[in-house]
Amino acid sequence: MFESMAVSAMYYADALMREKARLQMTEPKIKVPEGMLAAVDEAIGKARARSVERLASRAGELWPNDLKQVTLEAALRWLAQNPIVPTLDEWEDCFRAIPDESYPSSVEVEIAQCAEWQRRMFFVSEPEVPEAIKDLLRGNKGTYMKDPNREHDDAVIEAFHRGRQSIQSKQEPS
Repeated sequence: MFESMAVSAMYYADALMREKARLQMTEPKIKVPEGMLAAVDEAIGKARARSVERLASRAGELWPNDLKQVTLEAALRWLAQNPIVPTLDEWEDCFRAIPDESYPSSVEVEIAQCAEWQRRMFFVSEPEVPEAIKDLLRGNKGTYMKDPNREHDDAVIEAFHRGRQSIQSKQEPS
């Protein structure tokens, strides 16, 4: 009985290795740009990376350089499989944002537009602050506050009341 289980385990392990090799051959290789790895190094900090590397080597885990590479490859593979497509408005914004210079062809304009989309597709836009509550923002009150927590809470409550009043005024028949 144990012999048959061992043989089954060997076949299973062999099948897994063949499947893994097949997937590696069909899955496109991902190239992580040098600058991306350098940005990760800078963000982590050299000293912290060295201490993590020492801990990882003791535990037999991935070294930070391998971990960074694997992580970035996974993120880039995801992006390659799930392209972020701009909306028409975002695409037009990219066109308006490219430098005003004469491009030899429309293809070069589109290349500049694509580069602009690539540059801005991960930026988080600041939410637009409605005019009706701009006066409640901290920057509009000066720099000194007696009780910042209380003043913040008061501003949140006031914004809530203004929102409720706005909804009620829209629901009332004219």
